[in-house]
Amino acid sequence: MARAETPIALGCARIAFVRESSAGLLGEFGRQSVGIGNAVLVGPSVLRGAELDGTFTFTTVGLDMDYAIDQVFWQHSACLSDRQDAEELAARLYPTPSRIIRLGEPLLTRLAPSLDELVALSVAGRLSLCFNRMWELWFGILWAMHPHIKVASA
Repeated sequence: MARAETPIALGCARIAFVRESSAGLLGEFGRQSVGIGNAVLVGPSVLRGAELDGTFTFTTVGLDMDYAIDQVFWQHSACLSDRQDAEELAARLYPTPSRIIRLGEPLLTRLAPSLDELVALSVAGRLSLCFNRMWELWFGILWAMHPHIKVASA
């Protein structure tokens, strides 16, 4: 039997990696279907819920927007003068505040150990001690996802 999860909006961006089953995502942008091998990028303050049909497993990574903008700045520092330029560039590159990234099941299977370790370190609560390892895991995940992320022309 299908059940609906109440749409919520958070103050951070988040990427949910679908690891088992499928669901219908609900929100400001209508209904979209996702399944194993998809990652759902949702910007801050974007309402997003789901219609679940049975068991649905996903791993969510929250992204602080100040941190994300800093990463855009450093990635493009050769052509940006300050953080405000980075915010404007990010808005042009990622104009849609919610999107589905189709990674495929084989890539998600390769990323699963890194996602699991990232979750384990987060839950352990020793963030300052594990910060560098978490950073390494996260950027390894982003590196693997990079070819699948479509950006608008700047």
